[in-house]
Amino acid sequence: MKKILAILCMVTCIFSLTACGATEEASQMDLAKESTAEKLAVDYIAPYYAKTFMDDELAQQFIDNFTIAEAAYITETQFMGVAQQAGYDTLAFDGEGVKSAIRSFQDAGKKMGEVQSYDKENVTVKRDKSTITVTIPVVCEKKNGTIEVIFSTKRFLSVDTVSINADMTTAEIGEKAGLNTLLGMGTVFVVLILIMAIIYCFNIFAVIDKKKAAKANNNDKAPAVAATSAPAAENLTDDLELVAVISAAIAASEGAVSTDGFVVRSIRRAR
Repeated sequence: MKKILAILCMVTCIFSLTACGATEEASQMDLAKESTAEKLAVDYIAPYYAKTFMDDELAQQFIDNFTIAEAAYITETQFMGVAQQAGYDTLAFDGEGVKSAIRSFQDAGKKMGEVQSYDKENVTVKRDKSTITVTIPVVCEKKNGTIEVIFSTKRFLSVDTVSINADMTTAEIGEKAGLNTLLGMGTVFVVLILIMAIIYCFNIFAVIDKKKAAKANNNDKAPAVAATSAPAAENLTDDLELVAVISAAIAASEGAVSTDGFVVRSIRRAR
């Protein structure tokens, strides 16, 4: 029994050491990838984009004349020797990412001017599950900023995209915050105005309904008025008949041939 326990302990120790060795090896590989990514970004990729595509005319020609696949192929060809020096067959580029990067540097060239130097001492490298991001501070003619190179860890070496962003001054940050605040407040006021308008429309609908109800009531009363006026017409007809009978009786008693000479002024009922 003791021998079996001893064997199990030895096997467990061996597996633990193997796992630790694999973890350490993976960690060393990750560090090597990060180091390679940093060197490529600082020494080759960032300078290539900055020198080539901050020229507005050249950048526009590249965007207009080459497809996404062609843009990727041309860029990979430019860096083939660099990749081989780093121990890789090729440095892959995403074609859409290449064109996006060119537009970024094209716009930056107008706002920031040419890149004059790279602050290699303050380069940062961040890694997550699928990417390695290298951020390089740069000094430009008009405005300083940072160049960001994003590598894919799924296929190393592979560059997803490159971009350059200008640093924002305190005044610009305050201006942006103010604009965001105004936009938010404006949105709130617009929504409140819409709600008030909807509530006001409900009041209008209520007034319209009341008018319709009043009109319907008036239409219902009209036949009743007509019905009450009918007996008056009937009474008038009866009076005319009575006048004719009385006139005929008087004419007969007087021996007259017709009733043309008789006028009935009034009729009184005998009590």
